[in-house]
Amino acid sequence: MKINFEKIITELLNRGFTEQYLADLVTSWGVDCTQPTINRLKNGITRMPSYELGFCLVQLHRQNRQSDRQMIRLQHCN
Repeated sequence: MKINFEKIITELLNRGFTEQYLADLVTSWGVDCTQPTINRLKNGITRMPSYELGFCLVQLHRQNRQSDRQMIRLQHCN
């Protein structure tokens, strides 16, 4: 199954996250990430992130969907 990171990031942005906040959140989990990285993924310039970044974005998306679209508290993605 191919993961659509453009869709994941767009949905998170539509829920009130910013590109910078996503980058900061992932970085706080120990995974190198910058706002330009998030932007390149969102715009399809980068199609496949590192395993660690992809895993954190998928987990964040999943957790945010389960929390009824509320901003989640900082927690480790593992």
